[in-house]
Amino acid sequence: MRKFLLTTFGALFALSSYAFTLDGTGATFPYPLYSKMFKEYHRLYGVKINY
Repeated sequence: MRKFLLTTFGALFALSSYAFTLDGTGATFPYPLYSKMFKEYHRLYGVKINY
């Protein structure tokens, strides 16, 4: 799971000069953690992730 997240965020970081939104679906259990991570990522790199 960690490797997947690092790979995903690495790919998003490489594209951070473009403004875009990434949409996805997932489980409700990890949502509080993911929402905090995605909010911080949006603040740092301008990529909005809807999970």
